[in-house]
Amino acid sequence: MPCLNEARTLPVCIRKAQRFLEQNGISGEVVVADNGSTDGSAERAVELKA
Repeated sequence: MPCLNEARTLPVCIRKAQRFLEQNGISGEVVVADNGSTDGSAERAVELKA
């Protein structure tokens, strides 16, 4: 999922995507493409294993 300065909303988005995969029996991963965020978005994505 594309990301630019989304540190506040990123956790919710990642969890929703992960939950969707789990609930539908889909084997996959959530990939975050950070586009130069300055608010710690990339670090949040790593913390959330995305």
